[in-house]
Amino acid sequence: MKTVLTNSELVDELEGYSAQITALALQIDKLAKLRSEAKISDAIYAELYEDIGRKVDNAKRERNDLADAARIRMKEIVVEVGELKYRLERLEVRRMLDFITSEKYLAAKEELVKRVAESDEIQLLLGKLVSSTEEAFSKIDSCMP
Repeated sequence: MKTVLTNSELVDELEGYSAQITALALQIDKLAKLRSEAKISDAIYAELYEDIGRKVDNAKRERNDLADAARIRMKEIVVEVGELKYRLERLEVRRMLDFITSEKYLAAKEELVKRVAESDEIQLLLGKLVSSTEEAFSKIDSCMP
């Protein structure tokens, strides 16, 4: 059963996941460097490589769910922003036609503009987090055949 996350919960999950993947990428990179500099034995390298490999495998299983959730949410946000912009345009026309007062127009406009900005910000953040995890996985994949 899948749980639907709020925007902030999804961002929190992705931030934690991104930090985890980045840490794994740094660990595997450091391990490879220590081995190449002959600072650790082959036995220690193999043991730690296997340990990091298990963590990477676990992270890869989680990767698809989070990336899919982020992509779905970004598509939903595009639709939501489109609706908000439509409502903003409609509001402006209603004001031009004197259907609503200036006070009501300004208050409603401020709210709609704020929601568009928040949605754009969330979409940008989700995109950055997905990209950062993909970059970390690229680094991991380059160190782990």
